[in-house]
Amino acid sequence: MTDFPPMRVGYVLKRYPRYSETFIVNEILAHEAAGLEIEIFSLLAPNDTHFQDAIARVRAPVTYLRTDDVGPLELWSALCEAGTVFPDFWQKLGAFGEEGAFNLYRAILLAQASRERGIRHLHAHFGTAATSV
Repeated sequence: MTDFPPMRVGYVLKRYPRYSETFIVNEILAHEAAGLEIEIFSLLAPNDTHFQDAIARVRAPVTYLRTDDVGPLELWSALCEAGTVFPDFWQKLGAFGEEGAFNLYRAILLAQASRERGIRHLHAHFGTAATSV
């Protein structure tokens, strides 16, 4: 019998945590209870004033893919680095469409973090910026 490393899944969310998205927290808790390794990537920091108690039980680390302090030099640097790390990056860049520089930067950060952490599956719930990234 071969031992496989545990599957690692990255949840990509527009904003985490969010009081109104209890079902996402419950889903993450269920996956963690089943032994799935979860990491959470949030495009935006939380802005709610209070949260459901279940959030305190989530063990998954949260990474915020911030872009509020990103300028043209940081974006260009990220593009160049991605071009050296990911095969055919420059040829595939056109498939990104017109999502905007901030989402492109977030996508690069997400791809790099996923690769470094061994995450092979990304999951987003809604067809928002999180899905585009």
